[in-house]
Amino acid sequence: MSGSFFFFFFQAEDGIRDAQESRGLGDVYKRQYQRRVRGAIEHMYNMGCQSGGEQADHRVEPKTYHTNRVGVGERLNELGWRKIHNETQVAAFGMWDTFNGKAQRYGRVLDLPREEVNCMSNKKAWSRGMLEHGHADKIPPTFLEISEAIEARDNPALHQDWHAKPIYLKLATGVEGKGTQRCDNLDDLIHKWSKIDSTKYLAQKEILPQPLAISPQMPSGYKHVIRAYVLNGEGPKWYLHEAFYTKYAPMETPVIMPGHTSFYGRLIEDFPEGYLEFFQRMCEGIFGLGESFKNVGNATLKKKPAVEVHYHIHGLDVVCDENWQPYTIEVNVYPSLKVDNPEIFPDFETHRKDRYECRKMLDDFYEFMVFPHLEEGKEGDPRGWIECWPRCPSDDDVQEFFTKRGIFDQCAEFAQAQQPGWDTDLPEIRASQQHDLH
Repeated sequence: MSGSFFFFFFQAEDGIRDAQESRGLGDVYKRQYQRRVRGAIEHMYNMGCQSGGEQADHRVEPKTYHTNRVGVGERLNELGWRKIHNETQVAAFGMWDTFNGKAQRYGRVLDLPREEVNCMSNKKAWSRGMLEHGHADKIPPTFLEISEAIEARDNPALHQDWHAKPIYLKLATGVEGKGTQRCDNLDDLIHKWSKIDSTKYLAQKEILPQPLAISPQMPSGYKHVIRAYVLNGEGPKWYLHEAFYTKYAPMETPVIMPGHTSFYGRLIEDFPEGYLEFFQRMCEGIFGLGESFKNVGNATLKKKPAVEVHYHIHGLDVVCDENWQPYTIEVNVYPSLKVDNPEIFPDFETHRKDRYECRKMLDDFYEFMVFPHLEEGKEGDPRGWIECWPRCPSDDDVQEFFTKRGIFDQCAEFAQAQQPGWDTDLPEIRASQQHDLH
C-alpha cells in the first residue's frame, strides 16, 4: 500500500446483531476488532502514506481518523481510533462531507462531484430518474408542486384523494436539517407553503395503510417509514444491508420538529413475516435505483492513483403497502450513523433500535470493506450485504442469503415470541428505549 491513501465516504441525514458473541458482540469481539485495527493501521504506518497537498510522504499515525459524519466517531472510538481535529493533518482513515471539498486539504482523495451525488438527495431528480428508467412502480406517485396542490384543492376528485392520507411538505432538494412539515389538509398545506420559497418544496402523500406500531398497546402515530442502508461500492456495485429499522411519530411526540419520527423498532423483530416479503422486493428496488443513477456508482471508480478505496453509504426512507411492497420516498445522502455508547448502555438489547441496526450495519461494513482492504488490499466477506446492482439477486439468491445469515431462524424466533399477552408491558419497555431524541 505504499504511496496510497485509504478513504471511506459515509453519506447522509438522519443506529448489533442479535445478542450472540459469535455474531459480533461483547468484549471478546471488541478486543478482536481492536487487534485487527491496530495491526492494519500500523501496517499502513510502516508503509507510509502520500498526501495530496504540496507536502508528500506523510507518515500517518496509527488508528487516527477525520470525520464529520453524524455520530460515526462513537463506533471508531470504541474500536480504539483517535480523532484528529487538525484538518491539515493527514489521517489513516477519513470520512467527511464530499460536498465541501475539505478533504483536499489533508489528503489526495477522490471527490464525488456535487452533480453526481446531489441528484439522489434531490427528490425531483431521483423520482424523475426512476420514472425515465421504467421503475415508476418502486416510488410513490405522490409528489405535488404548489400549483398542483392548488389544483387538487379546487378539483373535488383530486381533493378527496389527497385528503384520504396525511400530507407532508418536504424540501425538494433534500437539504439536511430542515425536516418535514405535516399538514392536516390541502388548505393547511397551501397556507404553510405560501410562506416559504415554493421552488424548493414538494408535497408528498403518505401511502402506508399499515402502521408500524406492532401492537394496539403501542401509541398511534403517523409518518411510518422504514430505513434501509445502501452501499455504493467499486466495480461499481450497489449493495443492500439486511438491517432495517422502523420509525414513526406518535401523535404526542416528544421531539420539537412537527412530524419528526421519535419511535424506533427493528423490522425483523417486530414484523418477521413482513421482513421476508419486504427484503426481496427491496432488492428489486435497489436494482432500479442503480439503473437510474449509474453515475453515482461510476463515481466510485478509482480515478487517481493515490486513492486506494472509496465507498459511499446512503440511507433510504421507504414506505410499504399492506403486501409489504416497498416504495422509496427519499434518498438521504447524509444519514445518521450514530450508535449508542456501551459505557452508558452496557446491555446492547437496551440500545435504541435504530442505533442497534446501524451498529450491525457498520460492523459488517468494516469487516466487508475496511479491514480486508487495509490488510490485504481486497474486499472480505460481504456478511450482511447483498449485491443488488448491476446484478439483481434472484429468489434463489435471496433464499441462500437468508439461510447463510440465519435470517429464517431469527424470523421464526421473533414470530414465536409474539404469543398472546406478549405485548402487555411493551409500551413501557419500548418507551424506555426511545432515549436521546432530538
